[in-house]
Amino acid sequence: MSASSYSDQQQHSATAATVDAAEPAQTPATLDMRSMIAQSGGDPVRLAQLILAHGGLSNANILNALHAQLGMQNATRVTTEVLRLQHRLNEVQSAPAEQPASSSGPTKAPLTSATPAASAAPETLATQPQVTPQPQVTPQAQAAPQTQTALPPTHAPTHHATATHAPTAHAPATHTPAADSVQLEGTLNQQIETEVCGVIITAPVGVHPSMIARVTAIIIQEVGTNRFAQDRFRSERVSLVIIPAHVAMTDLPELAQLRGQHTFDGRDWSTVRGVGGTRSRNHRYTFAVAEETLANVPGVKSTYPATYSVAMHELAHVLNDMALTRSQRTRVQALYREHQSRDRGDAAGTWTDQYASSNEDEYFAQATNTFFGRNQMSNNRNGRDALRATDPGMYELLVELYESPRDRRGDTIVA
Repeated sequence: MSASSYSDQQQHSATAATVDAAEPAQTPATLDMRSMIAQSGGDPVRLAQLILAHGGLSNANILNALHAQLGMQNATRVTTEVLRLQHRLNEVQSAPAEQPASSSGPTKAPLTSATPAASAAPETLATQPQVTPQPQVTPQAQAAPQTQTALPPTHAPTHHATATHAPTAHAPATHTPAADSVQLEGTLNQQIETEVCGVIITAPVGVHPSMIARVTAIIIQEVGTNRFAQDRFRSERVSLVIIPAHVAMTDLPELAQLRGQHTFDGRDWSTVRGVGGTRSRNHRYTFAVAEETLANVPGVKSTYPATYSVAMHELAHVLNDMALTRSQRTRVQALYREHQSRDRGDAAGTWTDQYASSNEDEYFAQATNTFFGRNQMSNNRNGRDALRATDPGMYELLVELYESPRDRRGDTIVA
């Protein structure tokens, strides 16, 4: 595709793209983008390389100009290429002794829509959305297991509650800022979407663009070698929505159906900062995480510490809901029942935390965080050694699930 044909494509994509038609034509970012489009010669891989050299997904001005120039569909494909190239670069930098992968990239084709197609009808899913655990300084007695899942409760921030299993709104935040501090440069002025391992990542207006790379890393860590899970995610149209730091989750159109409802442990969804899976009005299976749980956003105090990953927890819920094989799901159910029979409600301190004992969904999600060393808050147990010592059956299952490549049938790929 020639450089001049980009503008023609933009006209056809106008209804699908959220662009600012009044953007000044002579802004530095716009001029840079026009120059990069011309240099790329219509090749999305080459354009992605140029964007990466100009700051990649940490440069909001460049990304905003990209969408304004190309429209949603073409910009989505280029954004996906930027993520792919950044991941390859990170792999090479972390393993300098290894031979870098081929840089030829995928077949160079004109930019087209990158939106995954919906396919087979979904399996029977949990009827209640899942929320992030609510962090608590003093463990509370847990109610009987529920079908609904949530983030472990946390203490709510002043502007709105933050939790993926929802936070309590009555106590001040007591944790350090979530995730590491980063230099955030600008926010998106239009919505961006891209796909990673079968997950459609949606970054609404107001999100800091570096958050896209952060959730990408977590998705790759959990399902990067699991083709069965990736195919299931695509067929179910799984979508991860990044919640802007100053926006209530229920104010986003993808999650507006939760407005006025409450989590299984009584929290108002408008105060919650993450959800583990719910059917949205656009027919996607949506989970969501707040950006202040991914990195330190200036002026916003997260209710989760940097040592706890809301995104990892919520993705584990989606994996458990729809992308475990039948035998894996049966093992999770059996392990939960066995654990409850010997230590109901974590009375003996053998669960990863008390919240994990509330139901099968939280059990799997909290075990996943523990396995990857991202479950540290309050008195939670954390790390593989802790999981192996107290729950060897779950530890063995997670080793198989997360460390063995899986084919499209869910079987282990033997090297």
